[in-house]
Parts: sequence; C-alpha cells; structure tokens
Amino acid sequence: MTALEYAEGLLSTVTEEHEAEARIIISDLTALPIGRINIEAPPLSTGLKDEIESIAKRRAQGEPLQYILGKWEFMGLPFYTRPCALIPRQDTETLCEEALSIGGKTLLDLCCGTGCIGVSLAKLGGFEVTFGDISPDCLALARENAALNGVPGKFLLTDMFSDISDSFDLICVNPPYIPTSELASLQAEVKREPVLALDGGADGLDFYRRISRDYAAHLNPGGTLLMEVGAGQAADVAAMKEAIALSATALQNAAAGEEPMGGPFGAVIYKDGKKVAGGCNHVLADNDPSAHGEVYTIRAACKALGTWDLSGCVLYTSCEPCPMCLMTAKWANIGRIYFAATREDAAAIGFRDDELYQMLKDGVYGTAIPECREEAVAVMKAWQEKFAAEGKY
Repeated sequence: MTALEYAEGLLSTVTEEHEAEARIIISDLTALPIGRINIEAPPLSTGLKDEIESIAKRRAQGEPLQYILGKWEFMGLPFYTRPCALIPRQDTETLCEEALSIGGKTLLDLCCGTGCIGVSLAKLGGFEVTFGDISPDCLALARENAALNGVPGKFLLTDMFSDISDSFDLICVNPPYIPTSELASLQAEVKREPVLALDGGADGLDFYRRISRDYAAHLNPGGTLLMEVGAGQAADVAAMKEAIALSATALQNAAAGEEPMGGPFGAVIYKDGKKVAGGCNHVLADNDPSAHGEVYTIRAACKALGTWDLSGCVLYTSCEPCPMCLMTAKWANIGRIYFAATREDAAAIGFRDDELYQMLKDGVYGTAIPECREEAVAVMKAWQEKFAAEGKY
C-alpha cells in the first residue's frame, strides 16, 4: 500500500475531499510536488504512517487541514496559517484577480488576517501595500507572510479605518459577514476559525455599514473599493452604496456653486430585487421639512407602484432614519430597513436625530386638550364606520 492510498482510506470517513486532502498531506510530508505523487507513489514507511494517522485524527476532530499543516497556497504563493486568522480561500482569489485587472500603485488590505490579499497583490501586481487589522496576532502573521514572499509593507493595528490616515488607489476588504444567528450552524471546520473574523452582526452587514460610511475619505480620485461579500449579500451591499452615492448630491451641488438640495442623506427602495425609487434629502430645495431622503423616496415609490402599501419593499438609507422617516417607513409597511451611518454620526455633524429619539423616549410629544377630545374621537369613529369596517385600510 502506498502512503497516498493509506491517507485516502483514513480520510474517506472524515471528508468528501479525502482524495484532494490526501495528496496535499503526502506532498507536505514528502516535499513531493502534488503532480508527481501518483507517479512516484511514495511507499508507506513507519514514519509516514504515524504522521498520516496523527493528521487524520485531528481532521476527524474537525480541525481544518490548513491549521494542521500551518501553511496553505493562495494565488500560487505560500502562506503561513494559524487559528488567529481566517483561512485563505479560493473564493477570495476572485477579488485579487479583479484587483489585478484594475491596477494601481497603492493598496490598503483592511481586515488583512493572513495578509494573503495584500501580499498576493504586491507580489503579482507591484502594489505598495498597507496592511490593517484589529488583531495584533493577525498583523504579526501578515508581517511573517510578507517576509516569506519577499514583500515590503506598512502594518497598522487599527479598528477598520480608525487609525488609517492615508488614501489609496485601491482598498480591498474581506470583512466578517456571517449573521450572528448562523454561527452556531457553521461547519465544524469553520467553527475553528476566529469568531472575530466571522461575526458580521445580526444581519451580517455591520462591517459593510462601517466601510460604506468611511471608505470614500481614504480613496484617491478614481480609486476603487473591492469587498468580498457573503452569499446573498451582494445586492444589499450594492443598494447601500447606491443610497450613499445619492447622499453625496448635496456635496456635488455645493461644488458646482449651487445651494444643496438638503442634508447629506440618500435612500433607495427595492422590491423583488428591482429598484422602485431613489432620492436624496430635498428639505431646502422644496422648503419642506418633511422631505427627508427616506420620505422623499417613499413618496416616489408609492407613486411608482400606485399604492401606499409598500409591503415586500426594502429601504436602504445612507444614515439611520430619524423618527419621522422610521415611522413613515413603518406606516408604509416596509419590512426591512438597512442603513450605513448611525444617528450618532448625524448628531456629530449637527443634525438632531438623536435628540428627537430621546424626546420620544421621554414621552415629550405635545400637550393634550381634553375639552376637544370627544369631538375629535367622533370624527375618528365616523371614519371607522365608513372605511375601516370595509377592510380597505
């Protein structure tokens, strides 16, 4: 029996990829290129047998092969792998290939992990790379992988863009994007990877919101942002970026010497994967304090669909909706709302959203006039008898 046959047999009950993994293991243990393993068929020595059994036992316990071997290939280059960082995957090579087709001089590899994206693009595309990660262990690993591949770089310990001061031709990010509720159901091997690199918050989009909010300040003119997204998330992320682009209308108008339409807020509404409407804040243009980006877009969507009921629609907005916009969306029966910046971000540039939320929390709405209540309620009851009882509203 050859070493390859023995490895395949042990792994056959552990993984569906037993043949491929067996070749990788034998190649690692014998230093033979994978393409020559079948040709040379290394015999099963006692030493090889013990090492194969040790690896197979760890694989049976759910430990990823990449962590067992301590190294893995990505974009044809070698990389050290450790449990502190996400395992380099072939899916991410698609992002690198796109980056190489775009080109550029300077690159930010954010959430760098092993550094596989930045190192590959420096080695294959000649980029000057800055590596950023919140984990000191990941940053140290990225530094080792850069040295392994003879790539220079700048290494920054940073929480997303918090400690990034430069701008770049290209920003590449593979952020955490798995919804928190799905972590427990992940494959055993994936559960061995760091939660810090997996957990994308309740809907898996937390980091995309942060990226969408901050990336533009770090892109050179004509620069590009590339992000890896989870299955089914691409449409949400793209729509969010569309809303942010609409929010920039105020800045574009100001640059042209015109008065802005309103505050820097934009929104889009989609239904069944198709765009229904989009717009930005028109408070100043329309002299209408209710013409916020979300309300303006909801009005346009209602007109486009010929109904006030926007059930099944999704609202994407550049900033967390104010109480008025949130309630308008709820009255329109919009089921899902995604936003990028927060109410705290709005307060930081002088908008009162957070103050209004606090007023609602404190119960400060207005003053009731009890003497007029009966008359008002009579009108309400008359409306109910004429319309609501028929089930129209």
